[in-house]
Amino acid sequence: RAAAQRQGSLFPEAKPADAPKKAAAPKKMTTRAAPRPARAQASGGAAGAIPKGTRVRHSKLGVGTLLTYEGDGDKLRYVVYFDGVGRRKLVAKFAKLDIVR
Repeated sequence: RAAAQRQGSLFPEAKPADAPKKAAAPKKMTTRAAPRPARAQASGGAAGAIPKGTRVRHSKLGVGTLLTYEGDGDKLRYVVYFDGVGRRKLVAKFAKLDIVR
């Protein structure tokens, strides 16, 4: 045990009682990240984009109104307010929305 004390063992029972204690690390200041701005809105001419305000039908969620969309290409998402369900974000390539005429 004496050899362990001389080598500075990490086990508390092996440290001498008069050994100085390690100082606690100062607390780091944390800040909340500012909310990220929404992705660039897809323009009215975006490929596969349905115009805002269009009434659409989803097989499970029912009929709703397209409020907005964000992203483009494979990351295009529609924000739709469905009459019986509320607001939902749907990935456009999987949404399978039909336009209600």
